Amino acid sequence: METTTKFVRLCLLMMLIATFHNGFSQSSVGIGTTNPNSNAVLELVSSNNDQGFLIPRMTTAQRNDASFTSKLTNTENGLMIFDSDEGQLYFWFNGQWVATINSLTGDADASDDITNTSTAGGDLSGTFDNLNINSIQGNPVNAATPTVGQILKWDGTQWVVQDDGDDQTAAEVAVTPGGNLAAVTVQAALIELQGDLDNLDAAQIPYDNTTSGLTSTDAQSAIDELNTSLSGVDTNAADDVLDTDSPTGGDITGSFASGLILSDNTVTSAKIADGEIVDSDVSATAAIDGSKVNPDFGSQNISTTGSITGASFSGDGSALTGVTAASVGAGSVGTPELADNSVNSAKIIDGEIVDIDISAGAAIDGNKIN
Repeated sequence: METTTKFVRLCLLMMLIATFHNGFSQSSVGIGTTNPNSNAVLELVSSNNDQGFLIPRMTTAQRNDASFTSKLTNTENGLMIFDSDEGQLYFWFNGQWVATINSLTGDADASDDITNTSTAGGDLSGTFDNLNINSIQGNPVNAATPTVGQILKWDGTQWVVQDDGDDQTAAEVAVTPGGNLAAVTVQAALIELQGDLDNLDAAQIPYDNTTSGLTSTDAQSAIDELNTSLSGVDTNAADDVLDTDSPTGGDITGSFASGLILSDNTVTSAKIADGEIVDSDVSATAAIDGSKVNPDFGSQNISTTGSITGASFSGDGSALTGVTAASVGAGSVGTPELADNSVNSAKIIDGEIVDIDISAGAAIDGNKIN
């Protein structure tokens, strides 16, 4: 029995040797194929075309672990692994891992790629999915939490959170001195400028008269020249009356262009100058009430245009003012006389006074004789 077992083992060994000898003589090994490519050491074929080639997978830590990399030399150049953390193929070359081209970034060197797990440095801290600004150009940033509307401002030591500059006073806003100004803040500059204005004489300010038509060459003279030219000129057009305007009230009607007239019943006694009403101004049909005539006729109003005759008058006339009393009978009035001082200049016909009419003791003033 033992001899048979040894014989079987010997046969199996001979078959294995024959198989390996045949494989080495071909220099190509095929898995899934009986006819591997002669240019390939190993050709893998998925019989159902539903399988892939799975190379060893490692985490980044495992790939860089010294217990592994310390055993790798240039002899292992070309050794490949898949970094499962980075999703990246690496091959070993001359003492370091070299990444293949990443189809997502196009960067052949994944060692300098920034991912959301990469750690920031310099002015930044944290990972790139949660960055914090620690400094700006190497100058520290205060860690205080800002509120709405606040800004970062350099206080000389660090960047600090402050309210917007709109809330600054003029004394807090810096300016650069220049020209005749020595102030270094807005407030000081305003005070300095106000002082200069207070001491400024308008006659010291040059005036360019090339386009104004004025002859003055300084501001004060130009103002004086304008005042002189505008003297007496109505500069308020709002109260001007145009010839096309019409009065909107009062006693006047019509337009200023076509001529104004007095409205009916607008002339009062106050508007008539005393002594200006003469006979021709009184209508022939005025029929003025006797009570409005001095002396008052009372209820015995008289209206006549002819002589008084006995047919229309009775009595002796003693009640008539300015008439010498006489009996009036049938026919014409007797011989009435003019009352003293009843004849005035208007009643004397021009040119009717002759020498005999003048009293010898008249003593007429010389300045009344032409």
